[in-house]
Amino acid sequence: MLWWTLRQLESKDYDTRLKAVRKLSTSRDPRAVEALVRALKDQDEFIRRCAIESLTEIAGVQAIEPLTEALNDYHPNVRGAVVKALEIIGDSKAIEPLVAAAVDEDSVIQGDAMKALKKINPNWPKTDSARRTVPKLIAILNDKERGRDAARILGMIGDSHAVEPLAKVLLDEEKEYGDEHRACAATALGRIRNEHAINKLLEALSMEGWYNSTLVPKKVIEQIVEIGDARAVDPLKRILYEDAFESHRGDFAAPALTKFGEAGKDVLVQTLSNYEIKWYVRYGAAKALQSIGWEPKDNTQKVLFAIALKEFDKTDALDKTTIGSVVDALLATLEKLINIPHDYRTSDYRVSIIDTLGSIGLARAVKPLLKFEFDEEYKQKVSAALHDILKKDSTNIETEDLRAMVTLRGETVAITQYDRSIDGDITVGTGEYPDYSKVRALAEKELARRQTKI
Repeated sequence: MLWWTLRQLESKDYDTRLKAVRKLSTSRDPRAVEALVRALKDQDEFIRRCAIESLTEIAGVQAIEPLTEALNDYHPNVRGAVVKALEIIGDSKAIEPLVAAAVDEDSVIQGDAMKALKKINPNWPKTDSARRTVPKLIAILNDKERGRDAARILGMIGDSHAVEPLAKVLLDEEKEYGDEHRACAATALGRIRNEHAINKLLEALSMEGWYNSTLVPKKVIEQIVEIGDARAVDPLKRILYEDAFESHRGDFAAPALTKFGEAGKDVLVQTLSNYEIKWYVRYGAAKALQSIGWEPKDNTQKVLFAIALKEFDKTDALDKTTIGSVVDALLATLEKLINIPHDYRTSDYRVSIIDTLGSIGLARAVKPLLKFEFDEEYKQKVSAALHDILKKDSTNIETEDLRAMVTLRGETVAITQYDRSIDGDITVGTGEYPDYSKVRALAEKELARRQTKI
């Protein structure tokens, strides 16, 4: 008797209510549907879940509206049961509530909702039901917990109304959006891919606020590459040249440029000869060119390519005149840097050039390097470079420069050693820093060979 089962739903006894809910799953009476809708508010979450199952069995598509409301239930098990019920119903009307479930705070519910959407309609992002969810998704886009998932789904739907809100998440440096949140916004803009979205991604390429992020610039550049808009070449070039690798964007800029045909390749080739940028930028450009099988066209490019890759042994077999002209260009740059105040950028340029000059090992670099020896910050690097040049090209070093190297002395410094008995360091002697002893020895050896007085 239905009337008795309906009364049992009002019982204070858990078992009585549970039996009533299950019994109603076989009824075709409209009153059973109404009673099960009320049972969705039962105080016990398991009874609410059973009510969802029973309602799905007897009401079908009619159950979608009350089930949608049940998606607001505080208990994740209940919300999960609603998602499964909507999947079973399988009607297109279930798409809208399932999209809402796809941004649930519970990751399992999110995954189940996405599976259900694909099962009901693999093309669900292009349906009217999906498009109707856009305002709701935009409304939670700033939410720290659900905003990432909202961005992902907005990208799938591809509605142009989402571009500006997504761009705000990506570009607004004042808001504390997480890296993954911004990265999801970048990916979504790449999927929408209209002119407005592309312009926002290009704007993002020039942002300066990602010094501690790898994920965000990576995603922005990935989307730009996938779109293939040639306007990206100049921003990517700026990323390479403007202290790029400290902001992590340069890690991805060089490989990205290889995707833009001759224009991108030209930028990378030009980078090889730019000694006013950091060495690892040139290295990144060379590796990117190497990855696409690029071959140098002439001796100059061969030298520059080998130097950028730090394959200095390959320069020995190349045209000495060409190598000399590269060294002259390096020395000219170094001369400019001598007169520029120190900062973290110029410091890196100096170190890069000093290392390269030492590795190439041509005698003509000695005199300018000796000027740098007086700079406390670079004495150790200069010492190493002079030593390398003496080993490779000592016979071409001018006598006065050899004499200057013989007189080089580092500061006397204490040599310490850990002493377990006092749990600390003790002084065991003195040493020289930087250690010029090897430089002096090679310079003296060459002067002796020339039978020249020190």
